[in-house]
Formats: sequence, structure tokens, C-alpha cells
Amino acid sequence: MNQDDLKAITTIVASPSFPADRLWLNGVEEDVSRNARVLIVLREIRARAGDRVDASGALIPAATLAGYKVHIVSRNTFPTAAGLASSAAGYACLVHTLADVYAVKETYEGA
Repeated sequence: MNQDDLKAITTIVASPSFPADRLWLNGVEEDVSRNARVLIVLREIRARAGDRVDASGALIPAATLAGYKVHIVSRNTFPTAAGLASSAAGYACLVHTLADVYAVKETYEGA
């Protein structure tokens, strides 16, 4: 197995017009409301949302941005249950991408 073939790829679109959060994992839509881990990630990221400038140059305040719903498409090429941390890779990619979408700023002050 070539390491270049092991990928977690997540694309997220956020919009105030989306009526609900939606998630597609490896081409199959999952029920976000039944996935406690995803709900926790969404809640915590939204709580840390920052101000964002959209493509037209308009400011979206953090409080407004935090209310945007997301459509998440995630694909993971790690073999499941092979001891290669496929779930961890997928969640790391999800958190990173959500943090970017919601303009979360790093606050860690450690060394």
C-alpha cells in the first residue's frame, strides 16, 4: 500500500439558505442528527466562529456566520478497520476544514 493513496478529503460549503446540516461520507448521505460526534464538532466550531469576509468583500460577523448550515462531502481512502486510524484522519480533516470555513482562530498559547 502506497502512502500517497491514503487520503482524507473534505469539502464544506456553508450558507444561510441551507435549511439543515448535511453530510455525505464516501458518497453516501449520513443522518447528521444521529451522529453525536459530528454534532459536537459542529457545536464547538460554531461557538468559536470568527468574523469572515465573503467573496464580494462583505463582512460576515461571527454571530451571523455561526448560524450558517453546512453541506459536508468527505471521502476517506484509508482502509476501514485496518489499524490505520481512518476515523481519526477523517475527523482531523473535518475539524480543520470547518475551522477554516467558520474563521476560527488558534488560541493556544503553549510553547
